Amino acid sequence: MYQRPCDSWYNRPMEKKNKLLLIDGSSVAFRAFFALYHQIDRFKNANGLHTNAVYGFNLMLSHLLERIQPTHVLVAFDAGKTTFRTEMYADYKGGRAKTPDEFREQFPFHS
Repeated sequence: MYQRPCDSWYNRPMEKKNKLLLIDGSSVAFRAFFALYHQIDRFKNANGLHTNAVYGFNLMLSHLLERIQPTHVLVAFDAGKTTFRTEMYADYKGGRAKTPDEFREQFPFHS
């Protein structure tokens, strides 16, 4: 005959575990910008500021938060300064194209 486990174990509430979501903010911002790049003229505010990266970033973040349901979130952005990587290797990120001005004008609004 089946015996149910001890009531104190069986009926105890499930412990809520902490879940940390770490986000590479610079990477997500670039992805958001280029995901909507073909519609860039549709994403401008009244002052002419492009908003496609801001809109896309917020949309992507909302979807992540809904799907993953973390208890904590940390979004980190590149400092945009010389780092130990550029000191070790002068051509670090040297093959990359210049960051589009339409993206750079939005970046202060991400962080």
